[in-house]
Amino acid sequence: MRTSSPPTAGASRSSPRSATCWCRWNASSAPPTPEKSPTRAWPGRQAPRWDASTRTSPTGASACSAAGRSSGWTGTSHWTTPSNHWRKSWTLCPAARSAPPARSSSTQRSTCSPPCWPCWTTPATTRGSWRCWRPVAALTPRVLAGLNRPVSAIGAGCWTIGGPAVNGQVPIGWDGVNPDHAYTGLVRAHELGVTLFDTADVYGMGRSERLLGRLLRQVNRDDLVISSKVGYFAGTAEHPYHPGQIRRQLDATLTNLGTDHLDIYFFHSNDFGPADRYLDEAIAQIRHLQQKGLVRAIGMRAPHVFAEQWAHGPSPSPAALRFLTLFERIRPQVLTVRYNLLCPDYTGGETDIFDFARRHRVGVIIKQALAQGLLTGRHLPTLPRRFSGHDHRSTDPTFRPAAIAAIHKALNQIARHFGGQPADLVRLALRYALHRDPSSPVLVGFRDSTQITMNLTCLGESLTTPEINLLRCLAEPAARAIATDHADRPHTRPPTA
Repeated sequence: MRTSSPPTAGASRSSPRSATCWCRWNASSAPPTPEKSPTRAWPGRQAPRWDASTRTSPTGASACSAAGRSSGWTGTSHWTTPSNHWRKSWTLCPAARSAPPARSSSTQRSTCSPPCWPCWTTPATTRGSWRCWRPVAALTPRVLAGLNRPVSAIGAGCWTIGGPAVNGQVPIGWDGVNPDHAYTGLVRAHELGVTLFDTADVYGMGRSERLLGRLLRQVNRDDLVISSKVGYFAGTAEHPYHPGQIRRQLDATLTNLGTDHLDIYFFHSNDFGPADRYLDEAIAQIRHLQQKGLVRAIGMRAPHVFAEQWAHGPSPSPAALRFLTLFERIRPQVLTVRYNLLCPDYTGGETDIFDFARRHRVGVIIKQALAQGLLTGRHLPTLPRRFSGHDHRSTDPTFRPAAIAAIHKALNQIARHFGGQPADLVRLALRYALHRDPSSPVLVGFRDSTQITMNLTCLGESLTTPEINLLRCLAEPAARAIATDHADRPHTRPPTA
C-alpha cells in the first residue's frame, strides 16, 4: 500500500486549522478540499501532528487538545489507536483524503465516545456535517451461538481473494485478484480487529486457504475463529461427500491453513448424491472429526430465501422442505445465510432464518452483505463489465444488465438521502446487516488492503429504525427485480458462495 504524509491539503500559513477533532466541522463552514495523496497507517509509537508553526509538517507527538488550546493539528488519537488490541495503527478511510477543515466560530463537539474516534471522517455533504467512522475493533464483539465464542462483529470473507477458479466446468472464482495484495488485505483485517475468517476448499481451489495460512503463521491462532467448507470438490472420488473424500479435503484444508483444527466446518452443498446416498455417511464422518477435536462446530448453509411456514400448507416450498429435512438430520451448530438490502422482507407471521435459528439455539453468520459488490455503487449499467470464464459472475443473473440497472436506480435514490460515495453505501449495507440480529457477525469480502480498510473503518453510528425502514423502501424495487430475474436461474450446479 502506498503511503503519504498526514493530510495537509490546502494548508498554508494564512489558513488556520482546527486544533482538535475533524468532527468539529459543521454546515457553517465550507467542506475542505480533498487531498490527492493516498492513505497512511501511522505507527503508534509516535503520532504526528499538524505543526503549529508551519501547519504543514508532521512532527512530534501530542495529546489531543479537547479545548483547542493550540492552533495546530494535534493528537495521538487522531493518528493512532490507544490500545495494543488495535495494533496501535490506524488508516484514513480511502474516501476521506482531506485536510482538517477550517475553523468555524460555531463548531460543535461530537457526541461520539471517546471523542477522538470520529476524527477520521468523510464529509457527508448531504447532511452538512462530518460523519464519524469507527473501526471494527470499536464494535462490541458478538457471541456466536453454537460455537459460544465471541467474534468480531465484522468477519473477513475470503472467497474473493482466492482469485479466478473453475470446478469442473463451473466458474467459481473472481477476476483481477493479486495474491500479494490479497495477503496484505488479510494482514490489514487482522490489524483492524477482525477475529473471524471464513474460507473454503474451493475458493481459488486452495489459494484462499493458503493465503489465510500465511497469516495464521504470523499471529496467535487461538485468538481467531477459522471456518472452512467441504462438499463441492470430488477429486477422484465418486462424490464430494464420500467419507474418504471429506477426510482428504479436511487434511488438505488443515495443511493449507497450517492449523490442527477448524472452529467451524460447513457442509457447503446440499447435494448428497441420488436419493441422498452419501448423507448419512457424510454426517457420520463430520461428527467423527468433531469428536477427534479436528472440528469444533458443524455448520450448514441456509437457503437464500426462507420462512419456516413455507414448508407447510397446500403448496410447500421445495427449498424450505429440503432445508428443514437436512437441518433435522445434520443438527448443525452454526448456519450461514445471505442477508442484504436486496433480500425480501418477511411478514409478521413468518419465521425467517434468524428467528428459526434463535429458537433452536443455533448461530448465524451473515454473508454477502454487500451483495458481492453490487451495493457499493461500482457496477454501472452504462459501463458493463466483462468477466472471464473463471469468474462466477459470468453466469450469475444478478450481474445481467437488467439487474445492474435496477440496483443502480435504487442506489441513486438511496444516495439522495444518505450520500452516494462508496464508503457511504458500504456503511449503509453493513449497518443494515448488523442491525438484523445482535448475535450474528457479518462477513465482508475484499481483494486488497484498501477495500478491507474502507469496509472496516466506515461503519459509523448504528442506523435508526426510521433509517432502516427508509432503506428497505428505497431498495424494494431492486429486490423485486432481482427476485424476478432469479426465477430463470439454472440449478444444474449449486452456487459456491
